[in-house]
Amino acid sequence: MVGTPNTPADIAPHGSQTYVIAVMATNNFNNVEMQFGFNCVGVAPAQNITGVNTLLLSAFEGLLRPDIVALAASDGGIVNVSGPLLAGSFAVATINLGGDGTITASADTGGVSLPVELSICETDPVTSICKDRPADTVRRGINPGQTPTYGIFVKGTGGAVPFDPAVNRIFVRFKQIGTTSSVTRGSTSVAVRTR
Repeated sequence: MVGTPNTPADIAPHGSQTYVIAVMATNNFNNVEMQFGFNCVGVAPAQNITGVNTLLLSAFEGLLRPDIVALAASDGGIVNVSGPLLAGSFAVATINLGGDGTITASADTGGVSLPVELSICETDPVTSICKDRPADTVRRGINPGQTPTYGIFVKGTGGAVPFDPAVNRIFVRFKQIGTTSSVTRGSTSVAVRTR
């Protein structure tokens, strides 16, 4: 630890600052979207944007469950739907830091109605070629330390998607199979726009 807990930091323009955030759970819970207050002197607080500067949290006792850390790879955090086919794509790399289980990977627009169709496939991590035909979901068993990769395909359906990264996003979610309810064990997102 470098700094003192709960002490403001002076961050220069275009600078950066890292933080450690500790959470102590007192009970079991699933899929809580934790928001943080980013407050600066003399300006309005930063807006909370789900999937950008929030943390999806679960806590549980007993059997270790999958804990998927996912990282999306796109051009500047944006998937552009363009060209004669009105299509775009991006990749997601993952690692399971938790226990074994079966997960389903899927892509969605976070409840925002956008004129796009989404499909996903698991890819070969060396060639980036889909292992199977892209579909709505991909299901697989995952063991601790495994690092599956995915391709997400975005096809425009005729309407425009304006550039609004706080609203127009594509989320990739990894949900555990076999639980009594749908429990997300990891996720990532990118902004989407038509060009």
